[in-house]
Amino acid sequence: MGHSCSYPRHIPETPHFCSLVHSVAGTYLDRLHQSHPHITSGLVMSSPMVDVYSKPIPKSVLKAASTLMMKVLPEKYAFGHAEATSPTLWGFDGNTGTTSRKRFNLRINKLLDNPKLVRGGASWGLAGTLTRLTNELQREKEIKKMVVPMIMFQGEFDYWVDNAAQNRFCNIAASCELVVMEDSLHEIFNERDSIRDVFMNRLLEMLNRHHGSAIQIKEDHRTERF
Repeated sequence: MGHSCSYPRHIPETPHFCSLVHSVAGTYLDRLHQSHPHITSGLVMSSPMVDVYSKPIPKSVLKAASTLMMKVLPEKYAFGHAEATSPTLWGFDGNTGTTSRKRFNLRINKLLDNPKLVRGGASWGLAGTLTRLTNELQREKEIKKMVVPMIMFQGEFDYWVDNAAQNRFCNIAASCELVVMEDSLHEIFNERDSIRDVFMNRLLEMLNRHHGSAIQIKEDHRTERF
């Protein structure tokens, strides 16, 4: 979520909007906020990749390999990644995105209806780029440049990003509230209702605070909870 080809040429001095990012998009937007601290009036981060989750491989080994392989084989798939497979082969058991079987299946059906959205894994080029960016954004002097109010939602059992790095980031940042979503995996927004409802309520609270108007979610009147 969140590939950006370019940044805005004009950055307003008093913005009245809030950034919402998830996962890898958090890496890019955090760096943008560090170079332009007032580009928005607030930042909401869902499972941001402040640093990668590398276990069982030592992080230093993974980052060194990513940096090297980016120069040698940038278009080849990184460790553990491969070409896209049919969503029909993706099993719910063992997935690291959501604990909601129904939302997992809904995603599969959406991808089957839109096969062009199915993508393969990460290349060494991307892995090397993320290594450089996460190293930069974790520097204490860079974190302290981020002065707008921030709220960071963290999945308790996230195996895509490093929760310890998120904790350190929020402890250093001037105004960062860390919200740990119990029992959640990486895709908090795609979790079962008992988790997602808490996330959505806090999200709307933050957006309304910095948007300046009341934002509401239209009730869908569904009879079955997820």
